[in-house]
Amino acid sequence: MFFRDIGAGVAKFLSDPYVLKKAVNVQAPSTDSFGWKVRCEEGLDAEDASAASAGGGPGAAGPNAAPSGKLGPISAKLAATLSDQNYFRGLSAVTGGGDEGVAVGVDCLEVHTDGRIRVDATLRSSAARRFLLQVEDSRHELGKPLQSMGKIGLEYGGPAYAGVLDLDVVNGPTFGVDVCVGGQPAAAAAVAGPRFFAGGAATLNTQLDLAGSPTFSAFGFGGGCLGDGWSAAALTLENCQKVRIAAEKSNAGYRAGVTADWGFTTQTQHITLGLSSRLDDKTTAYARVQSKGTIAGALRQTVSEHVTLTLAGEVNVSKIAQDQHRWGAEVDLKL
Repeated sequence: MFFRDIGAGVAKFLSDPYVLKKAVNVQAPSTDSFGWKVRCEEGLDAEDASAASAGGGPGAAGPNAAPSGKLGPISAKLAATLSDQNYFRGLSAVTGGGDEGVAVGVDCLEVHTDGRIRVDATLRSSAARRFLLQVEDSRHELGKPLQSMGKIGLEYGGPAYAGVLDLDVVNGPTFGVDVCVGGQPAAAAAVAGPRFFAGGAATLNTQLDLAGSPTFSAFGFGGGCLGDGWSAAALTLENCQKVRIAAEKSNAGYRAGVTADWGFTTQTQHITLGLSSRLDDKTTAYARVQSKGTIAGALRQTVSEHVTLTLAGEVNVSKIAQDQHRWGAEVDLKL
């Protein structure tokens, strides 16, 4: 668990089921060392993408999201994973890994139809230490800045802590650090009752490529508590200009989550409340209400062993007469 993971589970629960676009996912049979899947989806319209990059539009965190309703381009993405626990086992004597050896893996290989490429690779020399390599070319991504990324890093963790230090050699160069104490899964069995955790992250851009002065391009901190079937956390967003409270509660039949954001500089508040209920072994219903005036619902149905269908819709109650309502459908195929 890292600082970036604090509150991330609740945020994902409040966003992932509501597929407000048309998409198809095809996943091939995977093995212990290889797997791949293809996703085709309706993209953002150029007007919506421009608004999204400016802080509004679909997917934006702010309360002014307003889709134009225009159909964007269809995009496709191929994502693959590759790992071989024994690939460098011959180096175990050098690294001190013993029977464990050295694990090599490509955690993410993405190729998009618009020309974007992303690669995340890792080299694990021990159970607590991993070397990271991340490369991304996002110069063609609609609605995002013209920027690429190339990172190398070192991840280190133990039963009660985890941290990562990385260097982006393409931009800046830029140094990043992400640390979290407590909340690690390995310590769950050893601790009775709630487990507390705290962490922080910072990114320092040296701006040597622009002949500028070093500046912190991102920073934040947070903490919380994990219990039996529940969690609660507080963290800062947007360089400590916002604070978020996130909490969730779940059991075998339902799950409820809430996030509340307060902006210090903008004096704004945004609350999202979501609930899911498992209707039967194959059907799950979702509902979400946001303080910006939108109500959303989704239904996920396991049609067969190989097919899962998700239908979702969102209504803007504050502008009920305007054409700002959205719907979507997603089909997951497992070959």
